[in-house]
Amino acid sequence: METILLGIAAALLLAQVLITMSRQRGQAIGSAHMRILGNAHSHRDLEDRMYTIVMAMRYELHVKGVAILVYTDEEKSRTIDSIPAQPHMSWKEARSLDTDVHTTMLDAKKVPERSHIAKLLKSYNVRYVLPLNHGDQRIGYVFIRTKRTLSSWQRSIIDSARSDIAHALASALNTHQVHSRNSMLEQKMAFSTDAEHASGTQASELDNARNEFVSMASHQLRTPLTSIKGYLSMVLEGDAGEISKEQRKLLSEAFLSSERMVRLISDFLDVSRIQTGKFMIDAQDVDLTKLIKQEARQLTVSAKARGLEIKLDLPESAVIVPADESKIRQVLMNFIDNAIYYSPEKTTITVQLTQTDKQVSIKVIDQGIGVPMEEQEKLFEKFFRASNARMQRPDGTGVGLYLARQIIEGHNGKIIFSSQPGRGSTFGFSLPKK
Repeated sequence: METILLGIAAALLLAQVLITMSRQRGQAIGSAHMRILGNAHSHRDLEDRMYTIVMAMRYELHVKGVAILVYTDEEKSRTIDSIPAQPHMSWKEARSLDTDVHTTMLDAKKVPERSHIAKLLKSYNVRYVLPLNHGDQRIGYVFIRTKRTLSSWQRSIIDSARSDIAHALASALNTHQVHSRNSMLEQKMAFSTDAEHASGTQASELDNARNEFVSMASHQLRTPLTSIKGYLSMVLEGDAGEISKEQRKLLSEAFLSSERMVRLISDFLDVSRIQTGKFMIDAQDVDLTKLIKQEARQLTVSAKARGLEIKLDLPESAVIVPADESKIRQVLMNFIDNAIYYSPEKTTITVQLTQTDKQVSIKVIDQGIGVPMEEQEKLFEKFFRASNARMQRPDGTGVGLYLARQIIEGHNGKIIFSSQPGRGSTFGFSLPKK
């Protein structure tokens, strides 16, 4: 009898212990539930709420990582991960799970290794997938990263919290979508009421993007071209041995072409600098008489190859003005180079330098094709080229004259231009003295 009573007492004690443990476990699960959802409800923003939930779940479940993906719109999703810089599953990849992941949590270890789901989850180091359903709508997923199988108490926490997590995220998602639609509506209204301004802004942004690209491309191209030009010069000077007359002719043409390309790239760089406000004039005392002689000498080979003569009409003494030497050379080179290309054989190109007490003037006078009268007003605009010039020289860019005007006006000077179609043109500029 005594033994029976002791057995009953032991059974009652064990039952009491089990009830107490069950209550404590239930309380622990309930506390974990509250900690996961409690802080989440203090945030109305969708991303803040997602972040709070993933961090709380990672802590309460003692797993490596937790991520939440929510479908925010048609073909869009948002993912918040407790592990920074972790690759995120795309909207399309997540949607591919919808047909196979129904209402219960999926363990990646329990699906065929060669299946689409197994491969997809493995690529993101995901072990468990918890579908989030609100009513009859799939709003997203919880992804759990762990190497261990979830215990019963971990599963209990997830099961107790999953519906409330889905509800909390659905509520924040509705608010997010309302704000998104309102924001879109405001943008459309702003666009419709200020279309002209928006168009101007867009054009400005496109222009800036183009200028940045031109600048970057020009910098990248100039270095190899300068090397090509240098090596060609070395071969022409005999550094690689003797060359024949025919070889010299071909190499000279290649050298002139590379030289012109380097100048062209410099022009594009300067145009880019003008558009971005980085174009600067560094004025120093410059002898224009000496400068003109040097530039004319460089282009004599090109002129003779086309049956032309360059004649200089210069003062005997030095003519000193404050100017940016490299940029003035650039303008003069452009004017003489154009005269060479657009002049017929057996004609003369005259480079003239005159001065008064207040200013100096440089003119390049040719007997070339001239500029049509109706197109002369646009001649110095960026990328504009006269119709007859396009026919004779299709590879032109239309930046040389635009750049020349910017440089001269940057010196407080004035462009000189006159032309008669079929009878020649005069291009030049005047600069103030000190």
